[in-house]
Amino acid sequence: MSNFFSKSSFLGLLLVIGLFGAPPAHSSPPLCQDIFSGTPALPLISMDSRYKGEDQGLYLDPITKHPWKVHYYTMTEKAVFELLPQNGLLVHRNGKKADSPFDAESLSFENALLVIDKDRRIFILPFEERGRFHHSSLSAGEDILFAGTAAFSQGLLRELSDQSGHYKPSPQQTMIAIKELQKMGVDLRMMKLSGHIAKHLTNSYSLSPKEVQQLVLNAH
Repeated sequence: MSNFFSKSSFLGLLLVIGLFGAPPAHSSPPLCQDIFSGTPALPLISMDSRYKGEDQGLYLDPITKHPWKVHYYTMTEKAVFELLPQNGLLVHRNGKKADSPFDAESLSFENALLVIDKDRRIFILPFEERGRFHHSSLSAGEDILFAGTAAFSQGLLRELSDQSGHYKPSPQQTMIAIKELQKMGVDLRMMKLSGHIAKHLTNSYSLSPKEVQQLVLNAH
């Protein structure tokens, strides 16, 4: 994780207020055939059962042996983290375009945790704190469509990864989520893709925007 993720909860919440304001290789044919079979109901991912009760101190950290107390946001609380599709871009409820800090030294964006819930609502959390703030903070431990990380530039989705220890989306589930983003009208032409799906499709860690277009967005 980057330093951006290692902020304390206090600093993280200050960051949220500052960023958002107050709330107002080739793809194999079987993969495409299995996913896009015309079934109306979308499959969901369940949280790893090991984390059940993490919000109540029932999960012990395997390293520190201390109980986790993960904060689960209510729908009202997490409204500040919601992103809405608008003319191809993703914007916050206050109208501000999603924008990630850019690290000039590493020439890369800082990633935020991303969750697409079962109702296809998109949420991001721009900080992570072990035992306190995770993907499950945005989902309250419920089944979801997708969990990973993302980075943005002036509302454009620039990077997407399927990295999530709590949900572990399969390549098939990631494909489904990307197609849903496409259906929502999100502009994916500048999006890099990394994680397990890139390894699955091309045996590499990441796909360039051009490769995403060819291998993912044009898949049937």
